[in-house]
Amino acid sequence: MKLHSSIPFALLLALAMTQSAAGDDQKAKPAAVEPVSAAQSATSQPTQLAPGELYRSCNQLILQAQEKAKIVKDSTNPRNLNADRTIQTHKELQQTLLKLKDEHQRFVQALTPEQQTSVQMRNAVIDQVHNRILELAKEMDRELSDNTLHVAEVANQARATQKEMNSYQKEFRAMGGTLGLN
Repeated sequence: MKLHSSIPFALLLALAMTQSAAGDDQKAKPAAVEPVSAAQSATSQPTQLAPGELYRSCNQLILQAQEKAKIVKDSTNPRNLNADRTIQTHKELQQTLLKLKDEHQRFVQALTPEQQTSVQMRNAVIDQVHNRILELAKEMDRELSDNTLHVAEVANQARATQKEMNSYQKEFRAMGGTLGLN
């Protein structure tokens, strides 16, 4: 029988002995442990990243979202209008924004309760900004899902998204400064 490497044998032995002592005065025997494959282990226990790693990951996603918003805006320029590129980049922007929301939540959850309290107000502002960005992305989606490309509307929403992403970045970096992560 092979034991899972992340469970110390001494802990298993102690647990088995405690269970046995609670019953009869029989000789304590270690409890049987089923082997766990690497795939099972990876899915059952997500890797915990340090707040600094999650902070850097969020910053990368912010930069990606800013770049995607810029590409959407630029692709609506009448001189280089490219509807297919606009639609594709907008989809990529939406995916990046959703990843950013998830990664930001993981980042906040990785903080200690004291750290969470110290950045609570700034985090609320970031959530508001992110919700505004998601609303702009939904508006762009409505405009782009039409068979007619409303270039001026999409360009305005892309510009507004860039502005909001800059606000998000500013608030997030200030949060990082408060936590000593910059």
